[in-house]
Amino acid sequence: MIINFGSHIALKERNCISLATGLAIALQKYPNLRVLWKLKRAHGLPLDENLTTSLGSAWDSGRVKIVEWFDISPAQLLMLPGVVASVHHGGANSYFETSR
Repeated sequence: MIINFGSHIALKERNCISLATGLAIALQKYPNLRVLWKLKRAHGLPLDENLTTSLGSAWDSGRVKIVEWFDISPAQLLMLPGVVASVHHGGANSYFETSR
């Protein structure tokens, strides 16, 4: 699963924690699911401990990776085998990248 809210959207902490809590449920139900999450945050700030705690054992086991930027384009990521879902903000680029 790829989570990408674009370059300009920074979620509030409580929204990130809500998303992480929901992800933890999905990750528990689907033990082979892994998540790559592009999360914009102020440079130099560490991940919020409440966020990583909300992810539970999936965070501890490395099934969730949170990055500030993707090394390749989102469109290239979505073409990789095994990508089963994309969560995005609904902007035009995100929509067209995921509808291929």
